[in-house]
Order: sequence, then C-alpha cells, then structure tokens
Amino acid sequence: MDLNRIPALIYCTRIQQLGITEVGAMKSKKASMSADDAARSRNIELAGAGVRSRLCKVGYMRPVIFLDMDDVLVISREFTSFQVISAFKAQDLDYPELWAGLVSPEARFNLAELHNEFQPEYVISSNWSSYLSQAQLQEIFQRTGLSFVAENMHAQWTTPKGTGSPRVTEVENWIVKYRQPEQAVLVLDDHESGWNLHECQLDQQGLVVLCDEWTGFTAEKLLDAQRLLRAQLRDEPEP
Repeated sequence: MDLNRIPALIYCTRIQQLGITEVGAMKSKKASMSADDAARSRNIELAGAGVRSRLCKVGYMRPVIFLDMDDVLVISREFTSFQVISAFKAQDLDYPELWAGLVSPEARFNLAELHNEFQPEYVISSNWSSYLSQAQLQEIFQRTGLSFVAENMHAQWTTPKGTGSPRVTEVENWIVKYRQPEQAVLVLDDHESGWNLHECQLDQQGLVVLCDEWTGFTAEKLLDAQRLLRAQLRDEPEP
C-alpha cells in the first residue's frame, strides 16, 4: 500500500475539522475590509476551493516539503541551534524560554496554513539533522507548536548529508532516490544556507522558495509556496 495516497474520506473529514468549507461565508464581509484584508480573504477562498477539489480526490498523492530551519522557522538571535543541541547533550529540556522563543510565530502560522491546504510530508534539509536525531527533531517540533511537522515526517526524513556537500546536491539526491512519479515537491530554504538553490534546475522548475535572512517564512513567501504547489497539482483556481 502506498502511504502517500490517502483515502478521500479521511481528507474530507479533515476538511470539515478545519472548517475550510465555511470560507464562502467570508465573501459577504469583503465590503468592509481593507485592500490587504480583502486580498487575504480571496486567497483563503482560493485555498479552500483547491482543498475541496484536491483532497477529496481519490488517489491524492501528498506533496513533499524539504524544510530548512535557520532563517525559515528560526530567526531568533537569542535562541539558536546551539542552545537546542546543548539542551539535548545535557539531557535537560526544561527550558521553557527556549521553546517559546525558538520558532518565529509568523513562520509557524504560515507553515500551518500551508500544511492545512496541502497535507504534505516533511523532509528535513537543514544541517540540524546532522547533529540531532529524528526523535530529537520531533521533540523540538512538538515543543514549539509544530506538532503537525513531527507527525508527518517522511519515512526518509532527512536529505543525505556529506561533508561539505551543497544543499542543492543533497535535495537532488533525495529526489532522485525517493520521489514518487508526479509527486509535488517544494524546497523551503533561505538565501544563505540555500544560496546554491537560486536559479538551479529545481528553482527553474518552480520548486523552490527562498526566505530572507533573519526574516523567515513570511506571508509573502507563503503565497509563493501556495502558488508553486498549486501549479504542480494542476488545479490552480482562476483569479
């Protein structure tokens, strides 16, 4: 059984739980909205339309998101991978300030929006996976409000790491070995650690979103990610 393909009934139930079927009610409120709020409302309506048609389709194949940590989710200058790795080495995770401040609230919210629309699986492309195990990363996600990542990591949960190997090579090697035919893919990285992803073949194919340093996965980058995944799934709603 291909676990990438989930029965339509499960997804339709999930849609009901998320309340996505109620997005049409937002249309009546647009008259009193600002231009930015109206644009966001329209994007939610489009996402809802896409979810209903896509996730209720029998045989829907879940996309894969390659997820970086620094400058995507983690933009704090105070709380970094150093404190995280130190906490695990000391076997002392009783550090509430760390877990509260590690992940950007905006990035967390935007990744949850992306997850709710596409229900992807995650592959950790960050070099954090060179120092932390899958179980430790899942613990981090659970403690930072990203349990949906912890619970939906791909069976091949990290890109293959080599000494000095560029990010683009690691992602490409994973794709060649594990990507299913016609499976949608999104590389969510940043301009610093993922600099070699810029204008690479994956980028030219519309599979890459690069976040800015110390800024992370913003609302603008969320829109880019939604657009690229919808295009791959060939069901982009008309504007």
